[in-house]
Amino acid sequence: MSQSNGVYKEDDVLVATYTANSSNPSGTLNLKSDGTYTANVGYDYEVTFDFGGSTLTDNYNIPASSTSGTYSYDANTKKLTFTGGFQTGTFDVTSLSSSALTMKIQVSSISYSGGVKEESANTTTFNFSK
Repeated sequence: MSQSNGVYKEDDVLVATYTANSSNPSGTLNLKSDGTYTANVGYDYEVTFDFGGSTLTDNYNIPASSTSGTYSYDANTKKLTFTGGFQTGTFDVTSLSSSALTMKIQVSSISYSGGVKEESANTTTFNFSK
């Protein structure tokens, strides 16, 4: 997994840009022929923030977590949609073979902390292989 074009804003003011990469992936993503999926994936995560020339790098271990739901793939648009729990995500499939899958999604979130609006957005790319 990698994240590019990351931006972090507070009250609509750019605070930092960021990139991130994962390493030491473990787990599985199983896309079943009946349109259901199961996933149990963990990894190490390194994110680097750039605060206008001053950088900060943090490392995290993301433990494996399980999820399941349904999926659909539109071969014409190359869109892969996962629905599980209360979330739906649609990915652009950039590479697909019998042994590998690469997909991208635009990720964004907004939260509030102490009256401050915090926004984060990035392009996340996932690579899976057999």
